[in-house]
Amino acid sequence: MVNKPFHEFMMNTGAVSSKLIETPFGLYCLTGYPVLFHYIDFQTYKIQNPDIAFLPGVFSAAQKLDHKIITIWQDVWQNKQELVQARILAMIGKRERVHARQTHIARLDKAATTAFLDQNHLQGSTGAYYKFGLLFNNELVAAATFSKARTMYDGPVYYRSYELERFASKKGITVTGGLGKLINHFTQQLNAGHMMTYADADWGSGKGYRKLGFSFTGHSVPQQFIIDEAHNKRTYFDPAAHSAEEIKEKGLLLIANTGSLKYVLTPDLHQQ
Repeated sequence: MVNKPFHEFMMNTGAVSSKLIETPFGLYCLTGYPVLFHYIDFQTYKIQNPDIAFLPGVFSAAQKLDHKIITIWQDVWQNKQELVQARILAMIGKRERVHARQTHIARLDKAATTAFLDQNHLQGSTGAYYKFGLLFNNELVAAATFSKARTMYDGPVYYRSYELERFASKKGITVTGGLGKLINHFTQQLNAGHMMTYADADWGSGKGYRKLGFSFTGHSVPQQFIIDEAHNKRTYFDPAAHSAEEIKEKGLLLIANTGSLKYVLTPDLHQQ
């Protein structure tokens, strides 16, 4: 099923329908850009009833073609259309650019961080302990949040690790080198010897983290969600609290995303 507003938006960017990967959903590409846009509508999802391995399979097929693939869900498009459009336009270079060297770093409070991330990050804000931003002409143009250190025991020697929880730039602006500048500042301020983060595989492979010195350590299993189409709302699926049969009986939809990609940064890898 073609979503007319999404289809029209893609056509206006110069995209065309693509058959590069076999899928029952809408697939778009732009000449000169190695990126595919995969629109998942719920009517088709209910008819096709893809298994949990479907989107990771599509992700792998795109990687074999040396393409990034962006998976855009119907509810995300409807609820955060302006932000989705801004992210797509950023991928094809249609936004203002500010270089990190033109900005200065500021410690942010909870209110400013929450407001900025809720407006500029698809997953919104978190309760992260450390919050830093980049200011350009006294305007907040990017923000990153980090967890407190956690003691890890998954190796022969325990160590302390921080998590990069969120990074976002302001809609319509790309801060070139912004994330690197914020990470470098954080590691120096906290003497952080180990950092981890997760990239949402619905939005690509996290290639930018590799450029910053992170190492890819694994692709998590897809996360399942319950979709309430009547209220255009999604919640995490807890198999201990809900059964697939119960969800179906209530007229809800159980979906599975592409999973997350884990990246780790250590002093040996961090060359900045």
